[in-house]
Amino acid sequence: MSRIGTSTQAIQMVKYLQLVGYRVAYVERNQNEYSKGVLALYRGAKRYKSGVFYQDVILYGKDSIKEMEEEKYDFLVKDYGSVRDAGFEKVSFLEQKRHLLVCGVKADEILYTEEALEQYGEDCDAFCFSFVAIKDRKEIELMMGAKKSCTHFAEWISDPFCFHPSSAACCQTLLFSKRK
Repeated sequence: MSRIGTSTQAIQMVKYLQLVGYRVAYVERNQNEYSKGVLALYRGAKRYKSGVFYQDVILYGKDSIKEMEEEKYDFLVKDYGSVRDAGFEKVSFLEQKRHLLVCGVKADEILYTEEALEQYGEDCDAFCFSFVAIKDRKEIELMMGAKKSCTHFAEWISDPFCFHPSSAACCQTLLFSKRK
């Protein structure tokens, strides 16, 4: 669903990769125009070629392929947004080497989460649940069954550009899990 935290988790992944020494950029593959919002609203955000530079993160729109190739990044973290959006790029998403599904469990989210897990769960390396009360986490892990070891819970992150240590486990699972 929209507003579940995909952009926040993507930025957290960028910050983690930077912390461990990689050259990385964020790539917006959805219709949210997050990078335009960052440029318009955040003091200190600047244009960077065809993207935006803010808090040591380079953010590109989906039409910046040439610039990304010229920069020679170790990683590109691509934010596909909601799998329910009409513009969701399913083929491009599935072509990527690693997949993170950001999920929710509130009353208006759980049915869509189950649908996304059924459709994309086997292709995912990690799962990040947003806005889950601590008391409910064991039940979610049970629901995830064999995927329990690659299931993580995001803490509340007020500033996506400030790395939150709770994001490290999800990042490590995504990067270092063995593919089937």
